[in-house]
Amino acid sequence: MAYSIRTRNVVTPRPTLQAGQRPSITAVSNSVGAVATANSGQWTGPRNTFAYAWYRAGATVSNATSASFSFQSAGTHSVVVNVTNVYGSRAVGSLGVTIL
Repeated sequence: MAYSIRTRNVVTPRPTLQAGQRPSITAVSNSVGAVATANSGQWTGPRNTFAYAWYRAGATVSNATSASFSFQSAGTHSVVVNVTNVYGSRAVGSLGVTIL
């Protein structure tokens, strides 16, 4: 007598950035003192949570961990969005924005 075992591949729904998407920065102006907001992009996965880290010239800006950010100095700024759910996490950075 032959037995067969049926299996199925289960794909864990880790956060996945939808095609053509990436985090971006929206700012009122490109000058010091302007307030910016991080747009996290379109992600799939259940119950995603978002964390933000802002950078200036490639270095982390201390205590800048919310979606909103006020530019305190000139230079190239970017944001990294870390998306987490019960299955894992992914981090993706934005393109840089130059502040004068």
